Amino acid sequence: MKTMRTIAIFTLPVLLAGCANTGTLSQKDQIVLAATIAGAAAGVPIGNAASTAANAGLYGGLIGAAAGFVVGETAVQYLDRQEKAVRMSKDATAGNIVVQRETPQALKLTLSRDAAFASGSNELSEQGKQTLDDVAALLKRYKKTRLTITGHTDSTGTALFNQSLSERRALAVASYMISKGVSADRIASSGMGESSPAYPNDSAANRAKNRRVEILITTPDQA
Repeated sequence: MKTMRTIAIFTLPVLLAGCANTGTLSQKDQIVLAATIAGAAAGVPIGNAASTAANAGLYGGLIGAAAGFVVGETAVQYLDRQEKAVRMSKDATAGNIVVQRETPQALKLTLSRDAAFASGSNELSEQGKQTLDDVAALLKRYKKTRLTITGHTDSTGTALFNQSLSERRALAVASYMISKGVSADRIASSGMGESSPAYPNDSAANRAKNRRVEILITTPDQA
């Protein structure tokens, strides 16, 4: 079994070289594949250590290789996994948060004012706390990403009041997330007041959509 595991590890770089020479992989794909191979090679000992049966070494190596793929994944692939987890959450499916992939390196979660705050208030509602409990639990599973929390208001009221309210709401979300175990070092918060509406402030429905808090999740190299 030891010989078979050695062949499995060293065959992967040979395969990469062959693909590169025949032009079947782009340079970007070669880099991703090389990272995956490195992770898989590192993962084999993990699987071997977990294998206790005399003839199960190869299977343990394969399990370790699967774990190693996560070790060797790119920052974008890491964010892909986080996006999938968020989209499968009950709050996303219930519409309490809206999930948008802004760029390959950035994922945006939008929490509506109506689901989180009373009118004119920066105190989180019980519904808002429950939603953020779930969001915080997911964020703690993916510790490498960075978070930028931004508050927004509609155009009702004075610009000065709306600016202050948006900042206080963003800070309330950030503080609550920190209280639930998300590292403060990962978080920045700010307010945009009424200056960045998602929709024209020409109807009650649109103004409700503009009253929101956004959580931008970015890969480490984009933070």
